[in-house]
Amino acid sequence: MAESLRFAPSILARLGEELVPHPDQGIIELAKNAYDADARTCRVTLHDVLQPGGTVTVSDDGDGMTVEQIRAGWLVLGRSEKNPSQRTRLGRLPVGQKGLGRLAALRLGRKVVLETRPVAEPGTEYRMEIDWARFDRADVVENVELVIHTRPTTERSGTSITIRDLSTSFGRVDTKRLARSLILLTDPFESDRSFRAELLTDEFRDLEELVRNGYFTEADYRLRATLGSDGLASAQVIDHSGSIRWKAEHQDLRRSGRYLAPAATFELWEFTLNRASFAAKTATVGEVKDWLGEIGGVHLYYRGLRVRPYGDPGHDWLEMNLRRARSPEKRPSTNNSIGLVTIEDPNEALTEKTDRSGFIENHAFSELRGFAGDALNWMARRRVKERDRRRRERRKKDRVRLAGARKGVDEAIARIPEKQRKPVEAAINRLDRERKRERESILSDLQLYRTLSTVGTTASVFSHEAAGPLNRIDRLTNAIERRAGTALGVRY
Repeated sequence: MAESLRFAPSILARLGEELVPHPDQGIIELAKNAYDADARTCRVTLHDVLQPGGTVTVSDDGDGMTVEQIRAGWLVLGRSEKNPSQRTRLGRLPVGQKGLGRLAALRLGRKVVLETRPVAEPGTEYRMEIDWARFDRADVVENVELVIHTRPTTERSGTSITIRDLSTSFGRVDTKRLARSLILLTDPFESDRSFRAELLTDEFRDLEELVRNGYFTEADYRLRATLGSDGLASAQVIDHSGSIRWKAEHQDLRRSGRYLAPAATFELWEFTLNRASFAAKTATVGEVKDWLGEIGGVHLYYRGLRVRPYGDPGHDWLEMNLRRARSPEKRPSTNNSIGLVTIEDPNEALTEKTDRSGFIENHAFSELRGFAGDALNWMARRRVKERDRRRRERRKKDRVRLAGARKGVDEAIARIPEKQRKPVEAAINRLDRERKRERESILSDLQLYRTLSTVGTTASVFSHEAAGPLNRIDRLTNAIERRAGTALGVRY
């Protein structure tokens, strides 16, 4: 007798809410589906979500789905009908993959209603309802039938997904995190954007206004590095006046070999956050600090959409802060800069993790990160070299001025009568000796401070390296506690 594998309903929880623990991540996956459907606008509406039992609606004006697309695509988990290398009608490369993120969003509530109007069938709407309680009562997932209803409509093409009777609440922190994710989903710094995702709440509007203010023109340095599909890279640094300060060819960034990574662009804006630097600027240092506090760090955009957690608070994936701790001079940090790494990757060299928390760190991703790191190191070297050049010029000018001053003193002494000249010369020589002693004392203190600085840098680097495993242990412990509490209830 032939048999086949079947799945218990509990597998839906394993693949859904447990795989993607934060509710905003699942909703972002629905917005990505709207992007793949060539939507120009995706709206997320929250209703009565401060307590469990609320409703979330995600609607778009994309191409919608036919019955066959619902059956063979939307309802199939673990496989995607989308060709990742084939562009859509609007020229987009698809970003949605196995549907697990979509499942996580759908499992936020006890019921889900899908309404979709395919562009290929004007005047037709398909509606389907999912009641998760039916799955919970079933022995296996395959025993639950889902019926797709057809009805006429006058609305334009698009899809609406309503998640009802939420099992969790959306507090202010969750709402703000969702708003930030939607604002940054597509590059918010581009004036020409063909896709917009928005959250219909006041938190979204306030945060969006802050993000879109944009203070890029106030940056002291702008780094722009480009990696071609041939593995060769180049870079340039532009100063506050808009002038190109330095340029780099591939050999300036990487001594040997090419980067084995997809074509990419890396841009970074760095700010000197002190009042003196902002004295002649239109914005205040406080405004820029607030702006960077929300969106600072280096974000990664893949095929037009942002990939988390790169650029999230506390996620320093380019190790900018560690580089600054090791060599603090002339280096940006996540607190005083904002950057974007943009890639399309039509050949799929990069692969997102199953839980959608970034890319699998394969060789291509390591090379991509190496390209951005090399660009940062090159900019730091050029800035230190420029600083040293200015110091040499300043010391040279100081020596010339000192020699001129000494000459003036000698000429003035020469005009003094000989009887009065010797006491003056003795006083000048005594002053020179005291200044020499003072200089030696200052140099000794400077050497001490440099030694202490090295010790401090070493301690900072050690602390950073030690914090990584500890933070991971803490995250895993919290995950175990959360899942055990859900599975065991009061017994836990």
